[in-house]
Formats: sequence, structure tokens, C-alpha cells
Amino acid sequence: MERSNLRCMNESISRRRRRAQLIRGRVVAGAVALFVAVFGGITAQLVSGHDPALAKQSSSSSKSTTNTLAPVTTRQS
Repeated sequence: MERSNLRCMNESISRRRRRAQLIRGRVVAGAVALFVAVFGGITAQLVSGHDPALAKQSSSSSKSTTNTLAPVTTRQS
């Protein structure tokens, strides 16, 4: 009787390990697929000539603004 319980426990542990390996494998595969898709999209965008770093700056940010400072007054004691 004790041997059958041990065999049942070993099968249960074996199934649990197999299931954990499957889940880990799927998570790793999903992460790799997402990584490839994101960087593939970025690469395609750069190759097609749409580099955001080289884009023209918007007109509002290219204006030079001059700040007028208030006169500084000091008092001697």
C-alpha cells in the first residue's frame, strides 16, 4: 500500500514538473516573440527613413525665447 502511494506521489510530482516546464517554455517563447516583433518594427521604421530623431522639430520648440530678468537691487548696510 505504501508503494502505491509513493508511486502516485511520484507521478503527481512528475506531472507538475512537466506542466511547469511547459509554462516556462511558453512564457520564454512569448517574451522572445514580443522582443523580435518590437525591434523588428523599429528596424523597419528606421530602414524606411522615418527616424524620429532626425525629424524636423516643431515650430513651437524651435523658437528662441528671451527671458527678461528683473533688475537686481542690493542695499548696503
